[in-house]
Amino acid sequence: MSYNKRRRRKQGFNVKALLWFSAVISGLLMLASVWRQVSPDNVVKDVYYSLTGNSDKVSKNSDDYKRSLAQKDSLIVSTQKALDECQNKQIYRIGIIDILSETVNVRSKASLVSDIILQIPNGSEVQILYFDTEKYYLEGRQGKWCRIKYADQEGWVWGNFIRVPE
Repeated sequence: MSYNKRRRRKQGFNVKALLWFSAVISGLLMLASVWRQVSPDNVVKDVYYSLTGNSDKVSKNSDDYKRSLAQKDSLIVSTQKALDECQNKQIYRIGIIDILSETVNVRSKASLVSDIILQIPNGSEVQILYFDTEKYYLEGRQGKWCRIKYADQEGWVWGNFIRVPE
């Protein structure tokens, strides 16, 4: 075999080396994914993001997620305790029904089409439990529904019909 033929063969594409290289890289990816407890796809993304400087996009492993969930659970528990304390103290604002008609309808849900539970006379005092977070329009005026308590019954009244004394 001449020198030129040997040289061309060495310069040619080496399939065996490529297969070995890809097998080694695949094995390393699998080991890294098992060790970090993330998918091999996330390992590749993490390497890319680390090399490009986007470290905020690096995947979290299951321990990070468990820690994050534990923090959120403790926040929920502490918020629930604070809410229970507020409800046990029963510190409610007092509102006065202020409408043009003689009575206002108290409804089962925050909607004009829901059932009327009872009617409250104009000028009556009610306990304001809370206001709905959504804003609506009634008769061209923007407002919120208000959850109230009157005569040991709870229901919803259009918030614009309640005046809060200073």
